[in-house]
Amino acid sequence: MRRINRFGLYALGLLLLAAAGQARPGENPARPKRNVIMIVGDGMGLAAVAHARIQKYGAGPEAGRLHMERLPVLGYIYTSSADALVTDSAAAGTALFAGEKTNRGCLGVDATGKHLKTVFEEAGELGLAVGVLTTVPITHATPAATYAHVNKRRDYEEIFNWLLRSKFQVLLGAGKTPDNRYLPADFAVRAREAGFAVCQTAEELAALQRGPVLGVFGRESLAYEFDRREKPSDDPHLADLVTKALNLLASDPEGFALMVEGGSIDSAAHEGHFGRLQEETLELDRSVALVCDWVEKHSSWEETLLVVTADHETGELAIRDPRPDEEQDAYNGSAQANLPAAGKPAGCRFGSAAHSAVPVMLFARGTGSELLAGVRDNTEVYRALRARLKK
Repeated sequence: MRRINRFGLYALGLLLLAAAGQARPGENPARPKRNVIMIVGDGMGLAAVAHARIQKYGAGPEAGRLHMERLPVLGYIYTSSADALVTDSAAAGTALFAGEKTNRGCLGVDATGKHLKTVFEEAGELGLAVGVLTTVPITHATPAATYAHVNKRRDYEEIFNWLLRSKFQVLLGAGKTPDNRYLPADFAVRAREAGFAVCQTAEELAALQRGPVLGVFGRESLAYEFDRREKPSDDPHLADLVTKALNLLASDPEGFALMVEGGSIDSAAHEGHFGRLQEETLELDRSVALVCDWVEKHSSWEETLLVVTADHETGELAIRDPRPDEEQDAYNGSAQANLPAAGKPAGCRFGSAAHSAVPVMLFARGTGSELLAGVRDNTEVYRALRARLKK
């Protein structure tokens, strides 16, 4: 009996030593990597998604689905701001990334002007690498909602100052204009002084090996995908930005948080240009495909949460039977008596050139995605992203 007790004490001692080796005093147990990827189609309403799917795969029960539509969790998001039923990108971005309603035009502050910490800033504080990508100016409302805290969304000088203080590892977008509206004339000098590498061509982007980096390409925005058919451009595609960001961020041992914006969907809808809107939505979907492929090859859905949604709907876009119509642009040229086949667009009509309060769709996959299923408010997206960071 005495021998058994001695053996039991010896075994217990070994267990305690092993436990002490795994979590020594003053140390935190090793945490698995956490990757949070948020893809935002600015102004991408349900009709924009459906039009893109019809253009690529056709209509009917046998037609294929966009990559975003193949994600298993589906949500339905209301988008109002603190001061209006119809929001803007600043208030919507603040709700998505900081979890509180604010007034239109406000970025990273609540309706009283109090600064709100964004989920991307929290990710950086937790030791994760952070990236922000867009097809429009990097100081535009949606990307700025990840790092800036201002009462006026068009205070681009102050927004750029917040960008320099962000210490994010990857910031890629557009914004060079002759009047220096979105970025100061000396943005590259100031960015280098703040510790960023600066790249301004697709070749420089391809050669980049490490961050932190500020990449500014094109002019006010990257060239529209639709326009590149007739006028090739040296601008990188959104998918190129995503590929580079994943390569740069993936080496962080803690994981990363990445926001990808298809900002030119909104621009095309404001312009009432159906062809541009479809092609920008399809380019966003190519980015979703790239992310899914990366997760399955280099990470896992246990490590990663992917969310695809919009900040609001733009254009009050309708879906109609395909037919020649002077209200449609040249992209919509031929009549069909049956359902559109792949490569043939449906009929369309814009109800306005403005935003609407029509709810937007959300698609998600990965750890924590179940928190976003069903009917939600846009502030709940922040809570799900934050919950994933804290696990």
